[in-house]
Amino acid sequence: MIERILPESEQGIQYTLHEIVGKGGYATVYKSYDSEGTEVAVKVHTLPDDASNHVQNVTVAHVASEVALLQKTNHPHVVQYVDHSVNKERPYIVMEYVPETLGDIVRKGKVTQSVVIDFIRQIPTLLALLQEYEIAHCDLKCSNIGYVDRTLKLLDFGLAIPFSDAVFRIMKNVPPYCPPEFFPVPSRFSGYGNIGIVKRSSDTFSAGKALEFMLTGTYAPSIGETMTNIKETHEKATLPKEFQDFLKVMVARESIQRARKASPDKLRNLADKAVKALGKKVIFKKKQPTGEEIPSGFSSLMDMLGLSPLSP
Repeated sequence: MIERILPESEQGIQYTLHEIVGKGGYATVYKSYDSEGTEVAVKVHTLPDDASNHVQNVTVAHVASEVALLQKTNHPHVVQYVDHSVNKERPYIVMEYVPETLGDIVRKGKVTQSVVIDFIRQIPTLLALLQEYEIAHCDLKCSNIGYVDRTLKLLDFGLAIPFSDAVFRIMKNVPPYCPPEFFPVPSRFSGYGNIGIVKRSSDTFSAGKALEFMLTGTYAPSIGETMTNIKETHEKATLPKEFQDFLKVMVARESIQRARKASPDKLRNLADKAVKALGKKVIFKKKQPTGEEIPSGFSSLMDMLGLSPLSP
């Protein structure tokens, strides 16, 4: 158990780190408490002891940018900003504490039909919010989507950028849940090396991959095989056509197709149809496998989950 008190925040509050609940390449998230004992989450950016002034300044600027985006998105479907500090040695952001994510649910083997339906029903709203706030999240995955009282919450805006800045960014080691446009291509601009383009429909693709991960605990081997994998495994699992239609438009390879066919209104319409069809076609058994045990491919997973079609 960690009991470390951070330097005072911008609001003059001291926070005590309690335990690690998440860790990334640049920051660690702690379950923490303020001076009055209120439970919060604190994202502390990690800096080496010998970090130069330049590195410190860049990190502080990054924290300030993330804070600005969080302050802009005051909504029940977005993690709430609480406080922050731009202390150069230990900059941090304080947010509401979200005890469970969809990633936790997959890892624990607790993906049920109601969880899947909640995701399908609510994800169009989350994507519409990002567009309304002119934000590209750029890191939409199950572990960055909270699940509290059957409500989805967007978490971790560390890689998020305003659409006004989202012309392109250098991408390295692109995760499998990212859209094709994120994968690096040689740049025509001197000094930029390889670039990946951020589109308004990029987060839609990642949301579709998150749904795939919820059902399989894995991703298709490559972008080029995603649609083939989904089509084959959905047919074997007898998933309804409405569900397939919903997922296919989200993970369309071309961003322009996603923009046209998975706009907020169209996606809501497809989601409504998918939810209605799933209620008639698929049953999840109470006992679920753990996330680590879920094999690659829908067909094996469906056998393990005991999914079966209901009679018409």
